[in-house]
Amino acid sequence: QGAEVSSGKCVQCHGTLENLAAKTKDKKLDPDPHYNHLVNTDCQECHRGHEQSKNVCANCHNLKYKVP
Repeated sequence: QGAEVSSGKCVQCHGTLENLAAKTKDKKLDPDPHYNHLVNTDCQECHRGHEQSKNVCANCHNLKYKVP
């Protein structure tokens, strides 16, 4: 298992969750996973650097996202 990267490091290049929601708006994700009710969710909850990424929303909702 590799070292975890903080969300603070992610936003340095990718921007805030609000910025990501704006960038993914064209993909017609409904609802947009970057604009959600899970406040302060770490990026690595879904996005894993050296492991398979995970659709955390599907733990409670019937939402099918392809998570890069």
